[in-house]
Amino acid sequence: MPNARKPAALTKGHNQSQSELRARIADEERLKGEDNEVNVAPDFIKGWETAEKYYHYIYHLLADVDILSNVDRMGVGALAECLAMMEQSNKAMKNDELMVEQRTKFGIKMVENPAINTHIKFLDRFRTLAVQYGLSPSSRAQLSAMTIGDRSSGNSELEKIINS
Repeated sequence: MPNARKPAALTKGHNQSQSELRARIADEERLKGEDNEVNVAPDFIKGWETAEKYYHYIYHLLADVDILSNVDRMGVGALAECLAMMEQSNKAMKNDELMVEQRTKFGIKMVENPAINTHIKFLDRFRTLAVQYGLSPSSRAQLSAMTIGDRSSGNSELEKIINS
């Protein structure tokens, strides 16, 4: 499976001219859309206190980087759901042993605690989504390169606020 295409702001221009990169950056900004609702958790986690807590935590982590828009609400919501389910499965594992009794028509047998598989499943989903939203070390390195470029050209959001 090929690697996902990097945002234009993170590419070095080896395969594209500067004018092509500028056009890609403009297209990506246009496709990004509005960001006026990104701070509101999506409906599928509304009322689930733990998931909403994680949603707002992730939102605040990524707000400074300015990569989130309204279309990212569902993805960040899925990340928050994964973290909430992992927390819930951790609590279940602390209360039970690694092996639990299971009743069958033949009697009782010992099986692996189902919370372990739940935890692993949501951990795998979290890892997949985390890479897409810059929550892995390599993703953060790419985002860092982008913000360093913004600072050196005087385009960082912080500089705009300070200079206004």
